[in-house]
Amino acid sequence: MARLLPILLVLGLLGGTAAAFAITEGLKLEKSPITRTHVANQLFSPVCNCDNGQAEVDFVLRKGDTLTATVITPQGDDVETIANHYFRKGLVRLHWNGRDSAGAVAGDGPYRLRIHLKKRHQTITLPNTLTVKTRPALIALKTVSPRVFSPDHDGRNEYVTVKFSVTGTARPLLFVDGAQVGRGRLTRTGGSIHWYGGKHGEKYPPGVYHLSLRAEDRAGNISPLTRDAAVVLRYLALGRKVLHVRPGARFAVHVATDAKTVQWLLRGKSGEGGRDALRLRAPKKPGRYKLFVTANGHSQVALVVVSK
Repeated sequence: MARLLPILLVLGLLGGTAAAFAITEGLKLEKSPITRTHVANQLFSPVCNCDNGQAEVDFVLRKGDTLTATVITPQGDDVETIANHYFRKGLVRLHWNGRDSAGAVAGDGPYRLRIHLKKRHQTITLPNTLTVKTRPALIALKTVSPRVFSPDHDGRNEYVTVKFSVTGTARPLLFVDGAQVGRGRLTRTGGSIHWYGGKHGEKYPPGVYHLSLRAEDRAGNISPLTRDAAVVLRYLALGRKVLHVRPGARFAVHVATDAKTVQWLLRGKSGEGGRDALRLRAPKKPGRYKLFVTANGHSQVALVVVSK
């Protein structure tokens, strides 16, 4: 009998260990009550007034249960309960607007979602992070060139290049006279963006325009406008619109264009000239004549007044 007791004790311990092992392995094989978790807008801004203003969490619930979903800090402190009711099995979709239980905007940083299932007496913290970002990246306009351009498809000075730097990952937004005309790619440090003299395929008329930038980060925050820089959109310009000359006298007309040559027409006579100035001879008969000047498909008209 004395020998039998130790044997029974060992057998009991082995049996208990086996049972515990079986329970543990059974728990390992049990499927999670929540599966296929997906978070849209993991990085978002509650103050951007944009489509990226809230986080969306989707998952599949294997069995119906009363679910309490609470946003928590990395330290585990409660921020806001975004759901507390019964859900049927299947797809569950939850939203968090980035605010706490008092309605205040949560501080910038990562958060997680804690799910408690009442029927199962089980609490699960999802591994996915929900990151609030309310401070926009800053952008600085560095250089603008050329300051005079003509998008007339002749391969010279077709567009303006705006160089910039940013603090944090963001994309540049280009504004002309306060209206957005372009949106660049995301960059971490800076780069350049071009303006081709138009918006949505429509060309702007010749004139002086003021270019400035804003930065849009991945959360949807947009920075204030930078300083502006003036550029001149010009196809063809004449130095004077009215010229007074003597009959038969030679005169010059200043021409501003980046075309290599320009064409002119005056009282039935025509010719070509350089892009800086046209040197012509006035008609011999006094009168008022129109001078037509054309370059790369763009024209200007000047009045030539011939008098004694």
